[in-house]
Amino acid sequence: MLLLSALGVLLLTGMAWLLGFRASPPLTAARAAEEAGRIPGFRPAGVHLSADGRSALVEAEDGALAVVLPLGDRLVSRPLPRGALPQGGTLDLGEPFLRRVPLPIRAPGSRQ
Repeated sequence: MLLLSALGVLLLTGMAWLLGFRASPPLTAARAAEEAGRIPGFRPAGVHLSADGRSALVEAEDGALAVVLPLGDRLVSRPLPRGALPQGGTLDLGEPFLRRVPLPIRAPGSRQ
């Protein structure tokens, strides 16, 4: 009976994967600004998308920063403390599902 249940779970998981439920929502500059704008008091002024389009840093009018990234089938945004910029291409948010976020983008104001 246990084997039959495991087979059923695998079958449903495979069907969901084939139907495209594994896809994250596309991240554009407009969507990143909209999502970051949901943070109370945050007024987006500029967006810096990652090269792969899976994360973004959003600058506010007052210089504050927020990170926007997909989580499941939606986008989430988190404000960053003043002066906190990603080091070494990752950002540690310290949250259970968002512990280390890859951020392959330049920090605002930096040169490449």
